Amino acid sequence: MLSSGGKPSAEVASAPQGSAKIWSPPDSTAAAGAPPTSRRRNRTSMDRLTLVKGSQVHVEWEHLHMGCLACCTAAVYMFNQLLSFPFWVTKVRQQSDPRRLPMSTVMRQVYAEGKLRRGLYRGYLITCGGATPAVVCYALSYQKLKHFFSANHNLPWVIQWMGPLLAGVSAECVYCLLGIVPEVVGQKLQDPERPPAQRRFPTVVREIVAADGLRGFYKGFSLMLAVWGVCSGVWWLCYEHCKASLGGRWATFRVAGSFEVDPGKVLSGSCASTLAFAVANPIDVIKTRVQMDTGGRRYRSAWHAARTLVRSEGLRGLTRGMLPVVLPRTVLGAWSSVTYEAVLHISCWEATSAAAAAAKPAK
Repeated sequence: MLSSGGKPSAEVASAPQGSAKIWSPPDSTAAAGAPPTSRRRNRTSMDRLTLVKGSQVHVEWEHLHMGCLACCTAAVYMFNQLLSFPFWVTKVRQQSDPRRLPMSTVMRQVYAEGKLRRGLYRGYLITCGGATPAVVCYALSYQKLKHFFSANHNLPWVIQWMGPLLAGVSAECVYCLLGIVPEVVGQKLQDPERPPAQRRFPTVVREIVAADGLRGFYKGFSLMLAVWGVCSGVWWLCYEHCKASLGGRWATFRVAGSFEVDPGKVLSGSCASTLAFAVANPIDVIKTRVQMDTGGRRYRSAWHAARTLVRSEGLRGLTRGMLPVVLPRTVLGAWSSVTYEAVLHISCWEATSAAAAAAKPAK
């Protein structure tokens, strides 16, 4: 990765004790005893890199402020969901309705039922607010696991290369254990076959417990893990490697303070998000059908739901709800890359400031 000026500095002052490590590109005249793979490891490292006055600051896992990272992640998640929640409601309606209605028609129907509060944003606080602790645990788990795979050079290079995918899938397991309950309840609130008077949180909870017991809150857990595991793994794998290739190709621009937005990272986030959600959409359709089936009246298992769907609607049935998922995610993927880098920048503010002071030439 290069600085906004296009050339990284060759010499950087050493950091004081306890500050962030200063990383500089390997010199071509390095000692003969240096490992031959040091250049490749430096270029493909998935650790946090922040540009400071033409040098690269390598911020380790221990330099992240956990409380700040958790609070920023929760705030960014709620804001992102505020933008994308109407599309999620439309997606659930399209995937659960046997009629093949276009996205615009479904969105108008939902809006006509209850405008914004009881229509497009029905169940927002329950679905997103309930999943916020799971998202925070997901972010912390991913950062820790990503650092483990990238910093452990004893692992095979294939494992290191797939580190973002493995970290994303593992972190998604943590998210699904906590996040499936608000998702199941939120999807029930969007059931088109349910009368509007019964789309209330207490009514839905009582119905789930009466029909399936506490197991009903974990209906479709394996499918949810498959959907979000694929999304998370593919997104992080594409984003981290595209960021390593495209980051620094174009001039960055300063947003606030010392935080700079890199167009290469923004493009990486958009492409990764589009690919990830398009790949996972067929599994998401099956998951929605299973979770909406209270009491198991329609489908005996996920495999039975998949066969029934393909038999009645063909392979096109697996593409239901793809447009309201992929369309906003193309834009939100770019926004997610900016917010992700900003959250890391804020969370390691002390380490970045110390490294910037160390890199500043002495007067």
